[in-house]
Amino acid sequence: MKKTAIALLITISLLLVACGGDPTLDTSSKETMASSMQKMMVKLSPEDQKKLQESVTGLYMIEAISNMGKKSGEQIQKEVGAKLNGKTAKEIFAMAEEVRNKMKKN
Repeated sequence: MKKTAIALLITISLLLVACGGDPTLDTSSKETMASSMQKMMVKLSPEDQKKLQESVTGLYMIEAISNMGKKSGEQIQKEVGAKLNGKTAKEIFAMAEEVRNKMKKN
């Protein structure tokens, strides 16, 4: 009985931790993207809000420029959206930083 209670307590604790994570970006539609972006912004400092907007915009712009004439704007939106979908602000910051570092090397 004691082992079952401990196992149950651990399971509930893990579920609570998993549900209480940072908000993520939902790129399944323009509406959900705007809504999820707003939820992410509420949790960020003004500096990080600006950084998030610049990171998302920059990732879309870099992909558009590097594929100019090769892919449609709709294709680029879908591809970048798929990469950003489900990411937290911290993960998006890391993605943008990685792209910037790659650009510096080239």
